[in-house]
Amino acid sequence: MFLRRHYPQIYAYIRNRQPDPSRIEMISSRNGQPNLLVINQETGGSIAFYSQYNPEREVAEWLDSLGETVRQAEHVLFCGLGLGYHLQAFIDAFPGKTIYLYEPEDEYFLAAIEKVDLTKLLGRKQIAIFAVGRDPNVQRQMLETTFKLIKGSFAVVILPAYRKLHPQMVEKLETGIRSNANDFITNLHTLTVFQKQWAINIIQNIEQNLKTYSFSPMRNACQGMPAVVVGSGPSLEMEMEQLKKLKGRAVIIAAGSSIQALLRHNLEPDLAVSIDPSSANFEVYRHLDLGPVPFLYFPTIHHKIIERVTPYMMHAFLNSDPITRYLMDLTEEDPIFDSTSTVTGQAIQAALYMGCNQVVFIGQDFSYPNERYYAAGVTHVDEEQLERRVYRAEQYVLNVNGGKNRTSNDMLALKYSVEALLNKYNFEHYYNASPIGAVIEGTKLKTLKQLNEECKDIARPAEWFKTLVKKRCEFYSGEKKSRIMKNIQYAKLSVDEIKQKTDEVDDHFKELSGMRNASQAKIDRWYADFERVWSGLMDFEPFRHLYFLLIQREFNYVQRYWLELIARPNSFEKMMDLGKTIAPLIGAIKRVTFYLQESFERLIHNLEDKKEAST
Repeated sequence: MFLRRHYPQIYAYIRNRQPDPSRIEMISSRNGQPNLLVINQETGGSIAFYSQYNPEREVAEWLDSLGETVRQAEHVLFCGLGLGYHLQAFIDAFPGKTIYLYEPEDEYFLAAIEKVDLTKLLGRKQIAIFAVGRDPNVQRQMLETTFKLIKGSFAVVILPAYRKLHPQMVEKLETGIRSNANDFITNLHTLTVFQKQWAINIIQNIEQNLKTYSFSPMRNACQGMPAVVVGSGPSLEMEMEQLKKLKGRAVIIAAGSSIQALLRHNLEPDLAVSIDPSSANFEVYRHLDLGPVPFLYFPTIHHKIIERVTPYMMHAFLNSDPITRYLMDLTEEDPIFDSTSTVTGQAIQAALYMGCNQVVFIGQDFSYPNERYYAAGVTHVDEEQLERRVYRAEQYVLNVNGGKNRTSNDMLALKYSVEALLNKYNFEHYYNASPIGAVIEGTKLKTLKQLNEECKDIARPAEWFKTLVKKRCEFYSGEKKSRIMKNIQYAKLSVDEIKQKTDEVDDHFKELSGMRNASQAKIDRWYADFERVWSGLMDFEPFRHLYFLLIQREFNYVQRYWLELIARPNSFEKMMDLGKTIAPLIGAIKRVTFYLQESFERLIHNLEDKKEAST
């Protein structure tokens, strides 16, 4: 009943379940404390979770052994609940820390709630998050939420029994933590750098969405065909001749800048995929003729890349983009892909969406094999700049030959992002064909020569994929375009209204200059008025759809402090702290409003001009 009230999702997950007696047995230690006996199903042997003599003393010794990083951290990811002994001692010793609790073994939790009263412990206010189970989605959501809530120093605690009983699980968890930390930092950086560019691109590219094909009809269009997802790493150059032989035998998908190398070697990919909003990505395509190449873009792409609509241009969407979802009136029938840190993630999903029977990677090296950054032919970045990046890289990663390649935190973030995607889409046939690149977890090794041998009986014309696109794809109906136009007009008016609401919040804080000596009644009225104007902005439905993606960094910052701040008694000092806390968010809203107003005006002007020209 406690779980149903306080942790309803965990309650739904474990209700009506019993611990498996072939895996877990409850015993008593010599001092009388309950203990868990974990049974190895292969050998029949067993290991006690805690000391069989005195768990209490064992926990006390563990507590004394904790390092300064954990002792000084304000936020702690605590892996392992067991029977709660370690967590209880930890919270008693460090009551000021915020705990993010993760119990990966649901069998342990099922046994614990039968024998130990955990209600007081799990009800402690220090526990911000509690998650149970090894499901990768549960772990991912738990880590994503944790990193959003952290507002200070952070440490990880993994109980000793888990390292002994489940070393592979611990290794995967630690990899997941590094991956999510890198993703989180990368995403925050991306949000900061591309806030303006995303606002402009997403709105401006609505016009191109109305002129190009939806990728939706390509669902399952390539069943039985292998896909080769091509990256820009040095291994691509080594395998170019084998890749050329696969033309007509596999779906060759160029991820991002790899299209430069392919076209330089006179190999036209079956599909090119791009997503990047940066000016560097614009340089990739600036001097390329995309006309003959089937091209899949996502609405964040730099709008100048797709200014000229080509005959085989298609679009799909990102689940992290509520702006396009709102304006384009998307449904589950539309091709909506997971957002990842690298275009490789979208290329992989395109292959899966088309029903390809295996996905083979080449040029996805995620490192600098032979001290090189790109394959020959990738020329959008200055060679000296690339050499400096390689020279400054201080990380190393295991390569497919058992040695190590130099790499960087940025490269590792991309690698972890791809590995997380492979783990999420539980597809058995991922292969790494790089002879020199980094090991990619979730893949098996296969050379392009082996793939050619497998596909030797397949022979399609060079233009087969283009024919498929023209046969299957279609433009949006007039009715759909009409609905989108209405959404655009309403969104433009909504942005104007959001500007007024933001100005109202601003004006409310200008009143503070004369309130230092105000009565408590006047201060309370100020807070009542603040709640009205603030909720008028935050609860305005178009605001959530149009702004949250672009102000996520600033919104996360406010969210970390909000509950603690609002819980304080009303006072002038609280007013000042409130103003300081929301100032970055208000600043971001104003910036985004300016970008959106300009972009909507330009979009509506362009669409009306085209409409007049067509009539």
